[in-house]
Amino acid sequence: MYFSMKEKILFLNTPIWNLQSIPHRAVRSTAPPLLISVLRKAGYEAIFIDADALEWTWNEIKITIREMKPAVIAFTAFYNNRYSLLNLIRSIKHDFPNIKIISGGPFATTNPDFLLKGGCDSVCTGEGELIIEEMLNKSGKIIGKQVDLDSMPLPSYESCFPEESYYSGAGPYFEKPESWLLITRGCLHKCIFCSNPLFSGQVPRLMSPDRVYEELCLIKSRNIRHVYLYSDELVGSSPIEDKWLEKVCEKISSIGLTYKTQGRCNRKLQESTLQAMKEAGFKAVGWGIESMSPKVLKLLHKGIEPEDVWNTLRLSKKVGLYNWIFVMVGCLDETNEDFEITKTELIKMKKEGLIDKGQVSVMILEPGAPLWEKAFAEGWVEDKQFNSPHFEPCLNVPWASKEEISKRKSILWGIING
Repeated sequence: MYFSMKEKILFLNTPIWNLQSIPHRAVRSTAPPLLISVLRKAGYEAIFIDADALEWTWNEIKITIREMKPAVIAFTAFYNNRYSLLNLIRSIKHDFPNIKIISGGPFATTNPDFLLKGGCDSVCTGEGELIIEEMLNKSGKIIGKQVDLDSMPLPSYESCFPEESYYSGAGPYFEKPESWLLITRGCLHKCIFCSNPLFSGQVPRLMSPDRVYEELCLIKSRNIRHVYLYSDELVGSSPIEDKWLEKVCEKISSIGLTYKTQGRCNRKLQESTLQAMKEAGFKAVGWGIESMSPKVLKLLHKGIEPEDVWNTLRLSKKVGLYNWIFVMVGCLDETNEDFEITKTELIKMKKEGLIDKGQVSVMILEPGAPLWEKAFAEGWVEDKQFNSPHFEPCLNVPWASKEEISKRKSILWGIING
């Protein structure tokens, strides 16, 4: 790996590679390349180093800081890296007391005081592109501003290390190398477990088809073959967004890349939208099902019914897309009866050929989600500093033991991926 040592602002991804049981270098974060471009347009110099993907320890980070001599180090704070980030900040402050430390991201948005008390000089709550320069010159909590996606400069991928080819990609796997691109921000829906305070409950902002085309051409020029157009619900969220997506597909169909994305099961979803996706190069959609129990879906505020799931999966298969599904166990008030409903329906879907593969996770609990305060108010969790993994039961919920939740996960995993 080679990079110039003249850069003065270092974006650093916190290493948590030694704490995770799941792949830690699937894809690069989408935020740093864009933030670097914004700073460069303003006359600053910056790079991003993914210390997590590179499996760096404090020793490698310390050597890099000494050689680079950045004036500022910037971090994205997530729930799952918050304590590792805190330890890293303390180490930097001890060895390099004159370096300013700034942070933003989902966890920073909901817990700015945690980071300020932990050593950050300034913390952004919300989107950071329009106030990143302000963060360099001020201290304390700084409120972010929503951006017009088309007005942003193109991302500076060339200033990010390692390169895209280093990453393994995110399942389901298709062509490699793979990259990510976020072409929407905001989500109308308010699922009770959603932990993204940056976008939840917002009117979606959509990149113009011309801008999407421009960004994808830039990505292709870097020898990328497959792109994860990462939005929680790129398709199926609303008829307005679906029509926009059809226009995007028409624009990008000539680029020659392949794609995957995530979608919302919706009885209003039209075959024409999915067909446009297929013709543009989309290969797979990850559908957020969570549960097939009407009661549980209602409690989760999913805003869908089992009929929506059946309709969506059938349409998707009809046009030849790969159906990757997301299911959760241990969901709010999920009794054995509710679990059996989900189990039975998934078996039927698998037999009909509607499910290719998928992921089974445990109901998560993270700051920013409505479920967070409910959990502490009702005594499922007593320590607000606990870690909530996505794949192992950790909550002492009254409707199912940890052992029962683990068993449910194993059963559904076998059905979906068998």
